[in-house]
Amino acid sequence: MIYIKENENNFEKYEVKFDEIALKKLRTEIVINCSETTHVKKECRQEEIPNSIAIDNAIICYIENVRYWKSGHTGIELDDYYEYEYDLYYCEYIFHECQPLVCFIDNIIFGDEKSLEILFDKNFASIEKFPTVKEKIFMLKEESEKINSNNRKKLKELYTELKELLEMEELNEGQEPVEPYFYKLASLVDFKLIDTISKEEINRVNNFFGEEKIPLTKKKTLGRKK
Repeated sequence: MIYIKENENNFEKYEVKFDEIALKKLRTEIVINCSETTHVKKECRQEEIPNSIAIDNAIICYIENVRYWKSGHTGIELDDYYEYEYDLYYCEYIFHECQPLVCFIDNIIFGDEKSLEILFDKNFASIEKFPTVKEKIFMLKEESEKINSNNRKKLKELYTELKELLEMEELNEGQEPVEPYFYKLASLVDFKLIDTISKEEINRVNNFFGEEKIPLTKKKTLGRKK
């Protein structure tokens, strides 16, 4: 895989090397150790009964232990979902929301240009991440202490959210923060500089042909080796 980095005065060409098996192993570790787990109970239509995997806004979610049965509605009743006849089901399942770093690793494996740029610069702050359940509980408790006791509406909202998180706490007892895995990922991907060309040289080539053959502001490109 090749990665072209544009600097102020030149372009640098890098060969990107990594062990795909090692990256997929790290991906699995993040799924197991850093996902946020929720016990979901809800009513849904038959086609909405969840599968084992889903993707929502580029975040991978895994679903397990799905149990469902018909709710009290019958096939001849109108329901709140659609105005025609369908059975409703009551569902219970365990929902694992994975950190966006899981998708980021997939993007590295498939040679996504923007992801390689972020990894090269170690610009991990640009990768979305969510805190652990324990961290969320701590932040909510801190926030509640700062709110005026007369602001009952805001306090009620916080306490409702806090109650939901406390119910999730046991399921997420072993949840780890994702930040250390950014640096594990960086250690598994090697950028080897193999060539450099100055923008002055590119100008000389363009002048030689009398027209712009190579754009000076060039989109960084990369690709898998065939």
